[in-house]
Amino acid sequence: MPQPAPRVYLQEFTAANGQPFSFQMVEVKGGVFQMGSEDEDGYDDEKPIHPVKVSDFWMGEYVVTQALWQAVMGEENQPSRF
Repeated sequence: MPQPAPRVYLQEFTAANGQPFSFQMVEVKGGVFQMGSEDEDGYDDEKPIHPVKVSDFWMGEYVVTQALWQAVMGEENQPSRF
């Protein structure tokens, strides 16, 4: 059975330079999964295997580029070193 399409939300912003733009978000459904490893090559902080619960959350549908980051945050807030 096919999965339903995720809900989409279009977030409207005004960039630091005053230009309006939008950023599309998609809903990611939470759930429970098993995290960890019992593998002998695994690191100590990966053990033991245990259940992890993640709540629903929203995520940008597309990668945030440096240009987009600077447009929103301004030139002085550039975290990139390259």
